[in-house]
Amino acid sequence: MQDTLAAIAREYRSKTFERSFTGWAAQVLKNRMLDYYRTRQYRRNRTADIPAEDLPNPSSEPTAELKTRLRNCLHKICKSNLRYARILVMSYQGQDLEMICSRLTMSRGNVYTTLSRARSLLEYCLETGALNP
Repeated sequence: MQDTLAAIAREYRSKTFERSFTGWAAQVLKNRMLDYYRTRQYRRNRTADIPAEDLPNPSSEPTAELKTRLRNCLHKICKSNLRYARILVMSYQGQDLEMICSRLTMSRGNVYTTLSRARSLLEYCLETGALNP
């Protein structure tokens, strides 16, 4: 709630309002609350359904089947969105955020957003074998 009020105070002077300030501020608050609850629900659903014994051991070597599926999904992502593929590869090669920003001439926020979307697309592809839901 406090970060929302701070965002409203920050953005207040730079906005030209098509409707009243009160309506705009209420909409900002509503959107922030929806984002907060969606994120909480998403995180809870992702971790609650997986028993601990089913989680992969991070020190184990990936199987040949997983490597093949990963390669196929990366090829599909590369054909559909080259920016997603570049950011995924650079991130998994261990390049830091500043390096990715400078090499792709993107802002930090844009890299975070694009990387998040690319990871979600990769996860979906690994689960289903397709890019489109």
